[in-house]
Amino acid sequence: MGLAGRDAERRRIDAWFDAVPDRSGVMSFVGEAGIGKTALWRDAVATAETRGMRVLVAQPAEGETMLGYSSVADLLEKAGDHVAALPEPQRDAIDAALMRSRPRHPLSTHAVAIGTAELLRRLADEGPLLLAVDDLQWLDGSSAEVLAFVIRRLPARNVGVAVTVRSSGGGLPLGLDRIDPHERIDVGPLSLGALHHLLRDQLGHVFGRPTLVRLSEASRGNPLFAIELGRALLRTGVEVGPGRPLPVPESLRDLIAGRLDTVSPAARRVLLAVAAAPTPPVGVVEAMLDLDALAEAEEADLVEVRNGRVVSAHPLIAEACYESATTADRRATHAALAGLARGVEEQARHLALSGPAGDPRVAGTLHDAATQAAERGANDSAVELARLSVEHTASDDDARWTRLLLLGDLLFRTGDSGAAVVALEEVRTGAGEPVTKARALRLLAHVAWETDTPEAGAALTEEALALLGPDDPAEERAALHTTMAGLLITDLEAGAGHSAQALALLSATDDPDPGVLAAALIQAASNDFLVGRGFDAARYEQAVALEEQTVSPRLAESALACLAADRKYADHIDEARVDMLELLRRAEAEDESSVPYALSHLPQLELWAGNWDEAEAWARRHLDLAERTGQTAQLRQANFNLALVASYRGDGRAARALAEDLMVDALADGDAWSEASACVLLGFVCVSEGDNVGAATQLGRWNEIYLAMGLVEPGRRRLMADFLEALVAVGDLERARSELEDFAELSRKVDRPSGIGQSARAAAVLHAAEGRLDEAVAAVSEGLEAYERVDLPYDRARLRLVEGGIQRRVRQKRAARAALTDAKTTFERLGAASFAARAATELDRLEPGAAAGVSLTPTERRIAGLLAEGRTVKAVAELAFMSPKTVEAHLTRVYRKLGINSRAELGARLGAETEQI
Repeated sequence: MGLAGRDAERRRIDAWFDAVPDRSGVMSFVGEAGIGKTALWRDAVATAETRGMRVLVAQPAEGETMLGYSSVADLLEKAGDHVAALPEPQRDAIDAALMRSRPRHPLSTHAVAIGTAELLRRLADEGPLLLAVDDLQWLDGSSAEVLAFVIRRLPARNVGVAVTVRSSGGGLPLGLDRIDPHERIDVGPLSLGALHHLLRDQLGHVFGRPTLVRLSEASRGNPLFAIELGRALLRTGVEVGPGRPLPVPESLRDLIAGRLDTVSPAARRVLLAVAAAPTPPVGVVEAMLDLDALAEAEEADLVEVRNGRVVSAHPLIAEACYESATTADRRATHAALAGLARGVEEQARHLALSGPAGDPRVAGTLHDAATQAAERGANDSAVELARLSVEHTASDDDARWTRLLLLGDLLFRTGDSGAAVVALEEVRTGAGEPVTKARALRLLAHVAWETDTPEAGAALTEEALALLGPDDPAEERAALHTTMAGLLITDLEAGAGHSAQALALLSATDDPDPGVLAAALIQAASNDFLVGRGFDAARYEQAVALEEQTVSPRLAESALACLAADRKYADHIDEARVDMLELLRRAEAEDESSVPYALSHLPQLELWAGNWDEAEAWARRHLDLAERTGQTAQLRQANFNLALVASYRGDGRAARALAEDLMVDALADGDAWSEASACVLLGFVCVSEGDNVGAATQLGRWNEIYLAMGLVEPGRRRLMADFLEALVAVGDLERARSELEDFAELSRKVDRPSGIGQSARAAAVLHAAEGRLDEAVAAVSEGLEAYERVDLPYDRARLRLVEGGIQRRVRQKRAARAALTDAKTTFERLGAASFAARAATELDRLEPGAAAGVSLTPTERRIAGLLAEGRTVKAVAELAFMSPKTVEAHLTRVYRKLGINSRAELGARLGAETEQI
């Protein structure tokens, strides 16, 4: 097809190529079928070749969408020497994807994408490069993933990407709309003059103006439609004037089908072979048919021979040929192509289309092909092959259950949970073998985790475990125990027990499956961590290494994700940040559904590390993405992180509003984890506002939920010191002492610096309230030593604030001033407004006579002294012969006069004078 009337588009093409050496970019030709996109694209390819660029070409067709990596194979066809020079992991990934070798372990699309990106980078280093893809909408799924990865990571210069896309009214494939720079050329209809030149050049005939006007109107300026209409008119020999209908079909497809009638049956068979097996090598066509027929089809402008391959002159020609062929002709063509196929997947596809369903041999080949496609990471292709294998399997064939299991698993992996459940439920209810049923139930449990509740998944897993006995495969039982351990999120001890059983079964198995072992190891490591058995770094890292040998799960569920999160809670802040940023990088490249998970941890990491602006920026980015993707759980987590930052900064109003919304949702859903998060936020707001009763209540409920779950790891209980201080402030010293003993003992046992620091702060406050100031000073020293091992500036400043009050009470004013000044400086740097004000107030009280200037009545001074000694309100009421309410009223007035908010501050404020009351 010529380029008449496309001068403006060609100028834009030239200008785009002028910029490629200086910066990489994308150019897309967008428009309806037959509008001339491919003609402009071919002109771009020719321009690149004229300029001396290396050109890598792919022209996918609709029939190729089921052949994994087929377009990547076409693009890399001439880059064999460069592939061989890649590092071994990248070379092996590409060779396996392109079926040059079998993968050593199941392959992920990510590995192929990384190898392809590195290959293109090396090619670009040698000179300008053009990736040219015609009909982008027909890319197979795995090629689309690889190209999306590559296009988002183009080298800074020397690489151009030119594509054609059929307009659909929506966004462009592969996220091209978001690529910058992107030259989008919307290919519109040709003018009347351009159609005149096009028809003259293509058909060798000049139509009169009336007929030309009618052709323009009927074709709506579409060049392919106009050519076919003109060709049909020439066959009839009729000139058509205004008001007279065109004597040709109105459908472009019908026009093309009519054109096919003008060539011999042998030439039509050539075109049918091209339609059935897009871009076959010339040798395949020669083996099936004959070169004379190929020459005839080429002479009729139905096919073209490019680089040793036969391609349709236009996608619509191939589509029309395939649709108009008889069923017998189609089947015969696919049968012949099956015998000449390059690999099992292509062979299986042709076999499936070569006859009616029910052939066991075809069904088996399709199943093998689906398995191989999954191993190569071509999951979309694998799904279609697996579906065909089920359709070709007789209902009374026991192999049906294995094939349905594979289909269900692949459907779940590609995000079609509803269809996965249908396939797996058929196995659950119909299969006779317990192991087969158990496998279906385990997969259904994973679907339930995503779409229903953990409890629903646990019930399915329990049903599966009941089906299996000691003689059944150990790996199957281990996988079920691992699944159960992950589902028991509100009974972590029970989950740890299932993890231990899974590892015990696998340890007694020779050469266990690396994927099953990796999942068991990471689940066991995480369960043990949560229930207080410490952080076993070696076990996490072993799981990460094993996971690289198998099909990777979603990144949010991977060993790396679990390692990064638990490192955060285990006080390995810097390592956790590195891991989480790597997880984010990979998620953005290969698994966008996992991006919110990676973002969810970064706000807390930066908050604890003292980078509060960065923490808020991450939280807002997380919130924006969660809102756009509609992930409810991530939306809650994003709001939690924002509220946490606000509460640390002393913005109680904003934090409380978010926390109350979270609490409403949590209680409505019966979500204990979200309820605990809401209690944390509300409790800390109370701490910041000096509401000790509210803090003790909210944080008490939070602690109760965690203990009921079995979650005792100190690194996951970052507000224990605030909870214990609140208990001291409200006079519940016995409970504070009991809770503190357990928390401190475990913190030392697992050597968690943050937990030791929190325990020390709470112990200092408790000892001071009881008048044991030497012990309080010693507790502070232990906490400061712990904070030397982990950089938690806010937590350390909170301890220094307590230290200042205690040092004043023991009349060490210089030490008190140093501690309080340090705390105030840190709080001000971080932006912790309420605690900076508290530190400033404590510094003011170091001035001589500050305490003596306070005007307390004798009764208030006596009440204050008794409470400062650690007595409860009830005990003071009995000693003072008054009601508890009267004691509380006196205490309120004392707090107001002294400008304090808690029992701990009362002892520190009165200092030496308290002992005289």
